[in-house]
Amino acid sequence: MQRAIAVVSVLLSCFAVAAAQSSPEILVERHLLRADRLMESGDPKGALELMKKIMLLQMAFGVTLPDEFPLNHARVALSAGSIGEAIDAANGYLVQAGREGRFYRKALELLEEAERMEQLQTWFGAEKMCVGQPKGASCWMEVTGEPDCHVWNHNLQPDEIVTWTGKCAEGKAYGEGTTRWVYDGGKKTLVATGTLKDGRVHGPWVLHWPDGKVEEGSYADWKRQGRWVIRNANGEVEEGPYVNGKKHGQWVVRKANGEVEHLTFENDKRLGTSGRSRN
Repeated sequence: MQRAIAVVSVLLSCFAVAAAQSSPEILVERHLLRADRLMESGDPKGALELMKKIMLLQMAFGVTLPDEFPLNHARVALSAGSIGEAIDAANGYLVQAGREGRFYRKALELLEEAERMEQLQTWFGAEKMCVGQPKGASCWMEVTGEPDCHVWNHNLQPDEIVTWTGKCAEGKAYGEGTTRWVYDGGKKTLVATGTLKDGRVHGPWVLHWPDGKVEEGSYADWKRQGRWVIRNANGEVEEGPYVNGKKHGQWVVRKANGEVEHLTFENDKRLGTSGRSRN
């Protein structure tokens, strides 16, 4: 109890100067406006900080918040990855407003989505979902049209979506099938056929790239492992081993003009050419 009183006292002092310049109600409106702008600019975490400031104002000064505030709070918290906070906010509205509440159905939808995200956190632990992640991130991507099915994306691309023809269980794709990765505004498509294990590539795969290149080889623990064959669109063929996802060892490059190169790689770094010949 004493701690709660101390917290309120600190809050009152923190907002005293601001409140002297603007009423708490105006500060709330300004924070709401800024939160909307941050959401539009892709900064849900910044918007969530403003939601918390608004609740502090309500606690310190008894400000009456808009009826839809708990829903905005839940939406922002969900986007920021604060799932428990989103569930509490949506539940808070449902308990307070009841079935007659103006935003009852919207609150139910937000609660359902938050609980689904909570289940995904249980399945994926600390590993990231792809929503909101930057280009090149490694994350779990939701299969288009399959909200409870995900595949591991080790190199996220702009505006990327993925489809999967195989099965799903406990939130992850598995078994044999084909993935289609569409990205760069729909301009490029990678079609890959093989086996997924717990949502990650495993075993033999064939990859057809947008530029016409075709790659064949195997994965172990979603990293390239063993001998791969790479057929480039210009007729050049590369063959050699991968170790833990990197070119390592002796590679042979057969060019379209009949020339053959023997290359040596170490952890993806080319060390040199050990010889050239012609067929």
